[in-house]
Amino acid sequence: MQRALFLVAMLGCGGAKPQPAEHYTVRGEIATMPAGASSKEIEIHHEAIPAFKNEQGKVKTMDSMQMPFAVQPGVSLAAFQVGDKVTFDFDVVWDDKAPLHLTKLEKLPPETTLTLQ
Repeated sequence: MQRALFLVAMLGCGGAKPQPAEHYTVRGEIATMPAGASSKEIEIHHEAIPAFKNEQGKVKTMDSMQMPFAVQPGVSLAAFQVGDKVTFDFDVVWDDKAPLHLTKLEKLPPETTLTLQ
């Protein structure tokens, strides 16, 4: 029985998509939009993330900074532009080439005060 479970587990891993290590919801301001139709990367200057886990799984505050995010399928950027204040969700997939995966993006009111450094 254990051998069968082991084989099923091993077969299930082949070709599997990397799984997110963590999921975060953060606020920020769009710094750059994708460069060209083929680009799927956006840069956002985000607020600090106090409970960010590094690649070793240790909690370490991530300061406010500008970072690139790989825009995932289903996330439309059509209504956004540089300077928009946003709230966004992203997953961290450490074993991926672009580890920060933008999964949701929503506009905040322009008068929203952000803590960006």
